Amino acid sequence: MTDYRNILRLYSQGHSQREDRGLDRAEMSRYATCGYIEEEHHIILKGATGSGKTYLACALGNAACRKFKTVRYVRMPELLDELTIARAENQFRKVTKAYAKTDLLTLARKHRLSYIVTPARNQ
Repeated sequence: MTDYRNILRLYSQGHSQREDRGLDRAEMSRYATCGYIEEEHHIILKGATGSGKTYLACALGNAACRKFKTVRYVRMPELLDELTIARAENQFRKVTKAYAKTDLLTLARKHRLSYIVTPARNQ
């Protein structure tokens, strides 16, 4: 089974396939190849509570893992706490460098948005 079909299957297992969700198979196919990671593009998943943003973000993270990409999922409150503590302990640069080494970083808010970020590489 191709990656995009697997992602769509995983997504649809937990969520109905109503057309108003706007899930485009061609777009999902492109995302499943993880080309957006190499191109350093970002994805923002936006929708109502319970629409499956986090579930879909995790499915894309799983696709990236299958392609041997480093993936990290973090909720925004925990990230902000970690950065605040790191700054207080003069470890901010070290912590942000660790995040920058990740191929795919998923930042999850409590509601409404999930962000998939491909950290910019220093060249």
